[in-house]
Amino acid sequence: MNRNISSATLKEGTTEINHYAFVGCSSLTSVPIPSRVTSIGSYAFSGCSSLESITIPSSVTSIGSHAFYECSGLTSITFGENSKLASISDSAFYSTGLTSIEIPSSVTNIDSNAFMSCGGLTSITFGENSKLASLDNYAFSSCTSLTSIEIPSSVTSIGSNAFQYCSGLKYIHLLGDLNGSCYLGGAWQYSATELTTPTFSTTTSYMESAGWYYQKSAWNA
Repeated sequence: MNRNISSATLKEGTTEINHYAFVGCSSLTSVPIPSRVTSIGSYAFSGCSSLESITIPSSVTSIGSHAFYECSGLTSITFGENSKLASISDSAFYSTGLTSIEIPSSVTNIDSNAFMSCGGLTSITFGENSKLASLDNYAFSSCTSLTSIEIPSSVTSIGSNAFQYCSGLKYIHLLGDLNGSCYLGGAWQYSATELTTPTFSTTTSYMESAGWYYQKSAWNA
C-alpha cells in the first residue's frame, strides 16, 4: 500500500489484477485497465477514495468481493461494449460515490451488499436482453437517492432486504415473476403510498413494513 500513488499504468499484456493490488491507495485517481484483463481480484481497489472513474473492458468476466469497497470518489463506471462480466460479487461497489450504473446484459447475478450504501445512486439500468437471474440480500440497500427501478423479466429471485432503507424509492417495476419466497420488508417504508403493485404468479400478498412478503406455498405457478 502506498497512499501517495496518484496514477498507475499496467502492462498491456496483463490478464489479472490481483487481490489487494491497490488497496488503501487513497491518492490514486487513474488506473487504465488493459484490454486483456479477465478478472479484478477481491479488495483490488478497496479504499481508493480519490478514484473518480474507471472503464472495465469487455474482457473482464469477474469482479471480486469488495473490489471497489468504499471508493467514495468513484462516480462513474463504464463497461466495455459486449461485456463478458458474469457476476458482481458481494460488496464490490459498497459505499462508492456512483450516481448511475448500467449493468451489462451478461451479468447473471448481483451478490449481497454489491451496491449497498451508494447514497448518491439515482439511476440503475440493465442492458438490453439482460440475463440477470438474481439480486442477493441487501444488494441495493441504503441507496437513499434511488427513486425508481425497472427489474428485468429474467430475474427470478430477489434476496432479503435487497432495497432496504431506500428511502427515496417511489416506483418499482418487476417485469417478470419470482421463484421462491421473497422478503422485502422495510424496503419502501418511507414512500409506500406512491408505489405501484407488481404482478406475480401468486394468490397471496400483503404489505409488511410497507414492503411485500410473498409466500411460495401460496403461488399458482
